[in-house]
Amino acid sequence: MRKVILLFLIIGIIFPFPSYSQNYNFLRKLVRGVANVSLASFEIPRQMIKVTQKEGDLAGIFWGPLKGITYTLGRTLLGVYETGFFLLPPYSPLVEPEFIFEFEGEE
Repeated sequence: MRKVILLFLIIGIIFPFPSYSQNYNFLRKLVRGVANVSLASFEIPRQMIKVTQKEGDLAGIFWGPLKGITYTLGRTLLGVYETGFFLLPPYSPLVEPEFIFEFEGEE
């Protein structure tokens, strides 16, 4: 019995479990695609806020919606692609942030 426990401990140390790394699989790709299609319209107010913070109020009012519409179209098309081809690799995200409501660094 001690040998079996020792064997499992050694195997556990030598071969670490892959759960520590970011695990992208076909189900995550499907969920990401559906989320991007259904939540893409939130890019318009999101980009308005980001442009306002970076460039000022006037730019946020005029340039923000245009930037938001282009980001909405891009996120929608990528969501349709990821939903349609979720079984095919690569499974890593094609756009950052992966989901629209994730925290992101500087662009």
